[in-house]
Amino acid sequence: MKKQVNAYGHYGTAVGRYGKTLLTDIYDDRAHFIYELLQNAEDALRRRNDEPPSRTVRFDLSDEALRISHYGRPFDRRDVEGVCGIALSTREGDLTRIGRFGIGFKSVYGFTDRPEIHSGDENFGIDKFVWPSAQPAIERDPDQTVIVMPLRDPAANRSLVDDGLRGIDLDTLLFLNEIDTIEWSAPNGDSGMFVRQSNPLSDEVRQVALIGESTGHNETEQEWLVFSKPMHGDANQCAGNVEVAFAMSEDKVSPVSRSPLVVFFPTAVETNLGLRIQGPYRTTPSRDNVPKSDPWNQACIENTGELLVDALVWLRERNKLDVDALRCLPLDGTKFGHESMFQPLYAQVKEALRSKRLLPTLGGGYALADGVKLGRSKDLRELISGNQLTQLFARPNRMSWLTDLISQDRTPDVRKYLVEELGVEEVTPQTTMSKLNTTFLDQQGNAWMCQLYEFLNGQAALHRQAKVAPIVRLSDGRNVPAFARSVPQAFLPGDIKTGFPEVHELACRSREARQFLGAIGLSQPNLVDDVVRNVLPKYDGDDVSVSDEQYAEDVGKILAASKTNISDKRAELIERLRNTPFVRATHTGDGSECLASPTGLYLATERLKALFKDVQGPKIVDEHCDALRHDSVRALLEECGAARHWRPRRKECQAWNSPLGREFLAELREKSGYSQTSWQRDAILDWELIGLNQVLERL
Repeated sequence: MKKQVNAYGHYGTAVGRYGKTLLTDIYDDRAHFIYELLQNAEDALRRRNDEPPSRTVRFDLSDEALRISHYGRPFDRRDVEGVCGIALSTREGDLTRIGRFGIGFKSVYGFTDRPEIHSGDENFGIDKFVWPSAQPAIERDPDQTVIVMPLRDPAANRSLVDDGLRGIDLDTLLFLNEIDTIEWSAPNGDSGMFVRQSNPLSDEVRQVALIGESTGHNETEQEWLVFSKPMHGDANQCAGNVEVAFAMSEDKVSPVSRSPLVVFFPTAVETNLGLRIQGPYRTTPSRDNVPKSDPWNQACIENTGELLVDALVWLRERNKLDVDALRCLPLDGTKFGHESMFQPLYAQVKEALRSKRLLPTLGGGYALADGVKLGRSKDLRELISGNQLTQLFARPNRMSWLTDLISQDRTPDVRKYLVEELGVEEVTPQTTMSKLNTTFLDQQGNAWMCQLYEFLNGQAALHRQAKVAPIVRLSDGRNVPAFARSVPQAFLPGDIKTGFPEVHELACRSREARQFLGAIGLSQPNLVDDVVRNVLPKYDGDDVSVSDEQYAEDVGKILAASKTNISDKRAELIERLRNTPFVRATHTGDGSECLASPTGLYLATERLKALFKDVQGPKIVDEHCDALRHDSVRALLEECGAARHWRPRRKECQAWNSPLGREFLAELREKSGYSQTSWQRDAILDWELIGLNQVLERL
């Protein structure tokens, strides 16, 4: 080693005067040296040509020194030059290596003055940052590299180093490929161990399980999916991989709350992502910053964006691209503006969500951004299927609801991004109501119309709008508004069919559906109105043709209408019945059939039938018509004017033309007290009994 000292003597002969300021004070975190040592061990393990006895890196802190050991490739002359020199790292020009400045190891001088390295055939210390000097060999495995760092001011620096060791966590191992275990121990007996297990799924994807435990902390476990893509430098030289890592929990993606950019180990640069990204970025010597304008770093970001999109496709194909996976993405545009180093990621993900089927839909599957809608409520999403959504918005391609896990309450960040950045429309009950036209509704079945009414029953704010929308399904299949110029266009079906248009009974079979139709003003038809407007007009003409079945139905409606408890309506009905020739009757004598109003009829009692036998003229209710034989019908006819006894009928009778004779008529009037009359206000009213003359003639 003495001979080698002379060979290395030309490295930085004046460094001792300014080394601390130049080489150690560039680090804000004085414990940063731990990561530098881990980087060196990672590279040394990678440079081995055979499988090492162990992939563990161990830190043992005593009262006086820190000992680091690993089984990386033993030091050779170039390694000695690299660890002693400045900007002469053996990794210079090789972007596949972690350290590229040749000063990373110098961070140890923040707490030691003379580190010792024992590796392979080399046993040397380093004085004044750059001067190697031979040291006695120590006890170690022949294949082991051991670095011993006596503490400067042990009382102060031991605490510094101890804090640094306790800062090791599972994140430290995530993106490493060679080190699988980190162990540390402290003088007071505290210790920690962190283990990485990697399971390749393909050349580009691996599962990484991390397990860690340390004094004062419970055992922790993490699972990650890590995606890799090679970066190539000049002359197509492989310069390492850009990587994207999703935290996993129970085989599902789980967003992380903090995501520093990783350059093999976490940096101070926050990415504002819900996942971790890593790459061979060029950093400042202290590794606490990553120059945004560096072309190589920009290329790393572009490649990371492409890798992230590929990772989303991979997750989709395995049905793992759920809402939590979306929450990992760059969503907040305010954090990814043009001043952000990661703006390309934001743009690439946005374009991918527009051009690739990556958005999870309700019930499974994925869709493009312009092929989905957000449903404001669960009831709305259950009401409108994907096919109906396509019909409702008159789209040529099938539309889908986004998964119901996206909402203002559950995932406000994802919802805001979809609406504001991707232009995904959130469909509300109000939107749906405005889209319900006859073109859409004519394609829907009666059961769905019932479901629509049930949905609208819980949307009181829409009831006014619902009155004028063509949402009432009639029994003939047409869809009409509930009202036109304040006149109801339909009525709810009842026990008796009317002549009014009715809502299809299958469309209002549930209590909730009827509640809604009632809330917008529809009701069962008033039977009196039905009889007056739809039944009796059929009997007003001269040529009435009504089948027996129809006549029986009409009489049933009349009887039902007469049972109304609305006095005005009943009076209207009775008056109309009195003057409508709707009663099937026969002429006495010849038995000819006719239609007559109740006021001109006799009921078919046994006494009247016997009295009018063979008498031509009076009209009697047709006793052979089944519809008129019930006592309730006979009672109604009697109330409307049909008589069961002699019926009087007013008859004008002047003395000069009275069949009774002038003298007899004068005698009758004198007996009644009306011998004289002006024929105005005190006119005498004369009456006759219908059919009496015919009976008398027969007698």
